[in-house]
Amino acid sequence: HILHRVKSLDEPVVAPRSPKKLYPVDPFAWQVLRSWVSGSSNPWRDSIAFLGDKLNRSLLVESTVGDHFARWRGPFTLYHRASQGSEEIDFVSFKDYKRSLVEVKYRTQIKATDKKVLRKYGGGILVTRDDLFLNEDNNVTGIPTPLFLAGLPDSLTLYPSLE
Repeated sequence: HILHRVKSLDEPVVAPRSPKKLYPVDPFAWQVLRSWVSGSSNPWRDSIAFLGDKLNRSLLVESTVGDHFARWRGPFTLYHRASQGSEEIDFVSFKDYKRSLVEVKYRTQIKATDKKVLRKYGGGILVTRDDLFLNEDNNVTGIPTPLFLAGLPDSLTLYPSLE
């Protein structure tokens, strides 16, 4: 998936000259390609070592959440980054004139600063590693990654039925 930067969080207008974010559709295919490019003699061992790094694992989780979210919400799945890079929201979606904000923080502890950008723009979903919370004061909900992915309303597949 290629995600474009949104010009404004008020409407789905793409900033075409801004950098794009790329997310692989299939984590397995990505690992195979990574092993092939690096000339790995033992792709399984190298993949396990790659996933042993917390940063790599969190990037793969963000990619998986992004893939599912983009297939569910459709082509107007974008991302937000302030002009100076001071703030970012991983996924911004506009569907039926409703905006959804999703930030992925796959780590053991969620800090108050992790919720700051979502709170600033009226709330959203913080996809976490383990934390489940609802903060009604600032409209931020924390959902563990497996629950977020399992709770998407549509069946997601690479090959949707033609019905």
